[in-house]
Amino acid sequence: MPGARPRAERGATLVEYALIVAVLVLPVAGGVQALQDSAKGHFQEQANGMKRPYSSRVEVAAATTLPGPSTTTTVAPSTTTTTTTVPTTTVPTTTTTAAPVTTTTTTVQATTASATLSAPRTTSGGSTWSIATDLTVRNNLGTAVGGASVSVTVRLLAVDNRGVGTWSESVASGTTGADGVAVIDSGTVRRTGNPYVGRIEIVVRSVTATGLVWNGAASTISATAP
Repeated sequence: MPGARPRAERGATLVEYALIVAVLVLPVAGGVQALQDSAKGHFQEQANGMKRPYSSRVEVAAATTLPGPSTTTTVAPSTTTTTTTVPTTTVPTTTTTAAPVTTTTTTVQATTASATLSAPRTTSGGSTWSIATDLTVRNNLGTAVGGASVSVTVRLLAVDNRGVGTWSESVASGTTGADGVAVIDSGTVRRTGNPYVGRIEIVVRSVTATGLVWNGAASTISATAP
């Protein structure tokens, strides 16, 4: 304050010096002690490591190695070739003898005969005309029968001048040759006049052959006057 007298400065007391020393020295001492403990521990660890076997130190070093990038190694599969020898087996040969084949032959006997007439062949000359036909005899096996006696009915249709017709019949016969054929002829008839024959028919009536029976089929042919 104006007019006041300045206070006289004084020096630090002993107590204050002691406090300053305590504040500065004690932390420094603590830090030095910590450094000593750390160094002691480190040296003790190094000493313990020196006492361990060499292999243990190698394992510790390996364990502390930083891991690198993983590497995958592909191992090719091994191929094993096995050769097996198969024993040869001889199979005995078996001979099979076929049983003899028995052939049974059945003989079919000829028992019946049939007769057929061919188409008529017409012959004419002047005022007359006629027809002829081939009568063939075969057995039930289809074989021609020779020496068979055959007979036929010849039918004539006579027509008068009034146009009235009248049927008349006659019988003709014959014997088959080795080829089983017998030629049958109606005979010559009138084709003009009063009366005249306007139509001729031939009908099988019987067949007789040794060991055979006629089947009764009546074959028929006919023709008109030319």
